[in-house]
Amino acid sequence: MEIWQANAHGRSSDPRHKNMSVKPDPNFLEFGHFFTGEDDAYRFRSIKPAQYKDSAAWVRPPHIHFTVFLPSGGEWTMQMCFAGEPLNKNDFLRTAIVSNDARKRLALEFRLATSAPDKTAHIGHFDIMLRMPGVTRGEA
Repeated sequence: MEIWQANAHGRSSDPRHKNMSVKPDPNFLEFGHFFTGEDDAYRFRSIKPAQYKDSAAWVRPPHIHFTVFLPSGGEWTMQMCFAGEPLNKNDFLRTAIVSNDARKRLALEFRLATSAPDKTAHIGHFDIMLRMPGVTRGEA
């Protein structure tokens, strides 16, 4: 699995994005990869990405991208957004999903991670489902 996201200042490492003038964070790579466990579970620790300008007319809300590489050689790419972000309601990619239930599944709710050493840390649970009854690749 791979993950990538903007840093806390809104810089995304994708050179196609309009935010390349934003200062990079030398302590944050904006990208990572890892293997899932035998039970297909995964976990990672990161920061909340900032919004960023993708074009003159499009400001992306904070989000994290995931690519799952399948044993068959295929891949599945998606993104997770943060529940309650004001920019979610106008995000071109998110509003293209016709199903309200599907849009809700892409918005992660976070809660304080009371067992973490950093008492301001938050934790969330995001299931990535590669197959759903009645949904095929390319459908909203």
